[in-house]
Amino acid sequence: MLDTLILLVAFRHRVSASNQDAALVRFEDIAGHVIDPEAFAADVRRLVSAGLIYDPARLPQNGLQCHWLCEVTPEGAIRVATLVAAQGTGIDRLIERIATQ
Repeated sequence: MLDTLILLVAFRHRVSASNQDAALVRFEDIAGHVIDPEAFAADVRRLVSAGLIYDPARLPQNGLQCHWLCEVTPEGAIRVATLVAAQGTGIDRLIERIATQ
């Protein structure tokens, strides 16, 4: 379920942070609960491998330090649309529902 939550939050909120730890805090704020850092990192890797999100660790052009930006790929956007349609609810309500499970 965490991977689905990450995908939905990435689609809805386009989480941007200075590093993965700061991104995790942002995801926790949105979800309303603590997320295990190891599970978060594993699910982010799994979503990248599945082609549903872009690799979030990026070095901006002319940058001296990496930045963390979680964005869904076109395939990820299709997956989100399918999830939302199957649930028959809005994305915010779906995020809330999954975050409280």
